[in-house]
Amino acid sequence: MPNPNRTEIISVFGQSGTGKSSWIEKRLPSIPRYILWDTLGEYEGDVIVETKQELIKLLFKKESSYFGIVFRSMAMDQAQIEDLDFMCRSAGAIGNVWVIIDEVDQYASPTTGMPEQLQMILKRGRHLGVSMIFASRRPAEVHRLITAQSRRFILFRTGEGRDIAFLKSHVGAAADELVSLPDLHFIDWNHGKIEKGEILWGIEKKA
Repeated sequence: MPNPNRTEIISVFGQSGTGKSSWIEKRLPSIPRYILWDTLGEYEGDVIVETKQELIKLLFKKESSYFGIVFRSMAMDQAQIEDLDFMCRSAGAIGNVWVIIDEVDQYASPTTGMPEQLQMILKRGRHLGVSMIFASRRPAEVHRLITAQSRRFILFRTGEGRDIAFLKSHVGAAADELVSLPDLHFIDWNHGKIEKGEILWGIEKKA
């Protein structure tokens, strides 16, 4: 469960179908305020928006003390990146909110860089009250600032050698176990403390 008294940056990695989305979905009910970037239509929230205009109307309503917003941008190419940038800027403006970005490697990678406002909340999120969850199938293809700022890694099965080597530089020998993890099993590396967990029928079990 997220800690409401401090900001956090969490990276969730694993192959498709191993449990990344399930892990995030289980946490959503315990997060009082979040904006989730989901262009693949995999998540449900209190409300789904598709444009910047819809998003801003919701965020600045007086009754928006508690909200779960899923932003499914309908824009294409560069316009979609601008939507993501706008979402990050809005989160920084209102504060006390979680930003959740699925398939983050598509928008922030070592080769393409990252949107300016995403970089801003990564660097200043603690002062703005913005916590973040990032998810990707390929950790080695995620922008280095994201993994450098993450203090918690939720790791599902990963078989690609380059990804294993990359994760080993962050979580140590625990990365060697990822290649043989069954579906819905994960390693939780939290500020250097390691636990193993499993998601079963909507119930998460820690070893």
